[in-house]
Formats: sequence, C-alpha cells, structure tokens
Amino acid sequence: MVSALVRQFEKLVTNQLVEDRFGQLVTVPREVLKELRFHVRVTNLKRFHIAAAYNVNEQVTPERLFARAEKAATTLAELKQYVRKDQDEYNAE
Repeated sequence: MVSALVRQFEKLVTNQLVEDRFGQLVTVPREVLKELRFHVRVTNLKRFHIAAAYNVNEQVTPERLFARAEKAATTLAELKQYVRKDQDEYNAE
C-alpha cells in the first residue's frame, strides 16, 4: 500500500515538473523522464521505500507481521507529512 502511494505521488510530482518546464502537461521523451527522476522532489521519495523482508527459509510469525505492519503505519504517516509539505511548497511558488 505504501509503495503504491509513493508511486502515485512520484507520478504527480513528475507531472508537476513537466508542467513547470513546458508550461503545460505534455508528452515528453524518455530522456526527459529519466532526467526528472533525479530531481530532488523525486529522489526524496526513496526514503519511504519499505524493503521486502521475505525469506523462504523463515517462518511467518504474528510478531514479524506486526513489526511489518508497524513499519508500514509509521512510513505512511511520514509520507503523509512529506506530501503535505512538498505540495505546500510547490503551491507557494
């Protein structure tokens, strides 16, 4: 769930960067999209990635599931704050 929200916000930010650069939302070449992926607004989203903790040799326990859910909840709250701050700064420009 967190990863899907990060991807959606990354798409929104990319669209905003395209609009800023070209004055409107247009189809851009792949090279431009690759360049935009290095923008600080996009690269900052990497900190919200939750690494997969799946190992076929480990047994799934309620404790491990609880810890993963707790990490997802914390990350989701942090992402919410980041999105609000990013959009406030973007709209202030």
